[in-house]
Amino acid sequence: MILDTTFLLDLMRGDPGARALLEQAESGSEPLRIPAPALAKLWEGAARSRHPPREADRLRDLLLAMPQAPFTGEHAVACGRILAAAERAGVALDPFDAMVAALASVEDETLVTRNARDFERVDGLRIRTY
Repeated sequence: MILDTTFLLDLMRGDPGARALLEQAESGSEPLRIPAPALAKLWEGAARSRHPPREADRLRDLLLAMPQAPFTGEHAVACGRILAAAERAGVALDPFDAMVAALASVEDETLVTRNARDFERVDGLRIRTY
């Protein structure tokens, strides 16, 4: 499973729904991975926070718990197609969300997010909410 930024933030905040999904997913056979674009957004948030060192420590703790999913050239091609399709449809799509969606699509993994509305526009993407 590819973990979206919203899910990771909710975990850090102790959201009961996110925690329950994590516990359920950890007992399954599908690995949980943090996509590189979500890492960028998380580090941006930590750097912009009122207490960057504290937020960086919290983020490091989360990152130690799960493997990462790199963003490759193949993902970039899929991302470009997703962004172009969204533009043709007259829909605004955050480039970071498009990168995460592309990674999940190419890897044929489910995307875990609280923000299904933004991702449901991506054809063929499997989404799991909480």
